[in-house]
Amino acid sequence: MIYFRCFVFLVSLGVAVSFASSRDMSSRESKARKLCVGEAITLRDLIEVDPKVLVSNPSRLAKDEGFAKEVQMIWKAEIREFPYGQDHAFLKSTPLIYYCDEVDERHYDSINDEVAEFLKMPLYGNLIQNPTNAQESKVPGIVLFHTGAGPNDIFMRWKADALISSLPYNCSVLIADLVSDSDGESWDPKKYGPKRKIMMDKILKGKDGIWRRTILQQRIKAAIKALKGVHNVDPQRIGAMGWCLGGRAVSELARMNLNGVRCAVSFHGVVDNGGLDEAQLEENRETIAALGQRINELEVLLCNGAEDPFVSNDDLEACRNSLALVGVKTTLVNYENTLHGFTNPAQDLNPSPSFGYNEKAAKSSWEEGIKLFRQSLMGN
Repeated sequence: MIYFRCFVFLVSLGVAVSFASSRDMSSRESKARKLCVGEAITLRDLIEVDPKVLVSNPSRLAKDEGFAKEVQMIWKAEIREFPYGQDHAFLKSTPLIYYCDEVDERHYDSINDEVAEFLKMPLYGNLIQNPTNAQESKVPGIVLFHTGAGPNDIFMRWKADALISSLPYNCSVLIADLVSDSDGESWDPKKYGPKRKIMMDKILKGKDGIWRRTILQQRIKAAIKALKGVHNVDPQRIGAMGWCLGGRAVSELARMNLNGVRCAVSFHGVVDNGGLDEAQLEENRETIAALGQRINELEVLLCNGAEDPFVSNDDLEACRNSLALVGVKTTLVNYENTLHGFTNPAQDLNPSPSFGYNEKAAKSSWEEGIKLFRQSLMGN
């Protein structure tokens, strides 16, 4: 029998920026500061950090200086437009290390040493909260699932700020880690690629008869559990957002029937049917039909670029069919003349013709996502 650790703790480890709040330092001083390992940060201070620092090891937060500058520029400009931005000027980002729940090998037909090793890996999240509201009881919790760049990405920090500052109520946000990346190594394709491959390819059959992406689903489950473990989070009001790879995580989350998860949004997610072949799909259909109703209602919004070469119409249909099978309501919004990565302004610097920023689609999809969260988590 194989058991893995199941606990969460806030630590002075992980990737962070060590400097004082912008209350007591000038922009010039902020830019001169260095990234270091070990401390919570005031989130918006990242806007003023020198891009050269953001791309340096061992605490890398951007692909290159151009990428960092583009995100910093639009983040800074958008603050004035955030509906509740002034209420959250001093959001704190605190490193949070957590682990997959214990997995009993008797629950699967086979868990080899490679899978077991991946399930033992620590996961390096970041908890984003307003410190002035940290003691408020039972607020919604929202998990953000990262792109292929990994959790250490200034884009994800910007989106955490935008999310909290766009909602009319306090919430706690966890930037989850799907690839066990403490220092930004996922920016290196040679390091990220093998991790992604095994996470996507290891589809195992459980003793419950369900075929699933075991590693990915266990890491998703660990993130949800970690967020629910935060003292002021209401475990019955959980939402999720994901971009690219994180969009696939959103679709996997929707298949998992986890208690308390109410809504989820995928932005240019590389979605599919769970990676199953026809025989596995048929087995799942029969088993799921016998299992009965979901624990709670869940609504998923899929925001897709119609010209995204990584997601075909067949993929979208297969994803929606697989979610309908487990009773999930889905809404698909296809944005015309829109490529992969359309929410990120830095994609205009990407030399690949498959990527591109679309301001109109980015704003529209964000507004739709916020609307769903307001309805599902607060009923307004």
